[in-house]
Amino acid sequence: MNAPYNALSFDGFPRGFADFLFSLQFNNTIDMLPENKLVYKQLIIEPLTLLFHALTQPALSVSETLITKPSKCVSAMYSDMRFSRAAPLNGYMYIRFREPSGEKDILGLYFDMGCDYYSYGVRIYKQTSAGA
Repeated sequence: MNAPYNALSFDGFPRGFADFLFSLQFNNTIDMLPENKLVYKQLIIEPLTLLFHALTQPALSVSETLITKPSKCVSAMYSDMRFSRAAPLNGYMYIRFREPSGEKDILGLYFDMGCDYYSYGVRIYKQTSAGA
């Protein structure tokens, strides 16, 4: 596969990222997990974590109280096996910063991405209305 992605700051996703994400739709199996896990870490987790660190200060400039703990903000590598037993690795990833509240209508900033889409912006978590 590709050489390890070793950068000190986010400079885009590495070559092979899109091809791997596309191929994951077809070979995301328990049998392929050991090989896929290594590539997933290299092509997705490492650059996504660098992107998270690059976005943390700009996010805090919107609100200093946003949650910025990586384990709460960056998507996990593994699928939730309750809903996706056949696909052990996530086919989508996200970075989410949100206010630390158990209440409704919580301000958040997000970046979501999958094989055939990406989205970013402001989101209201635990919405109490449908919105427009």
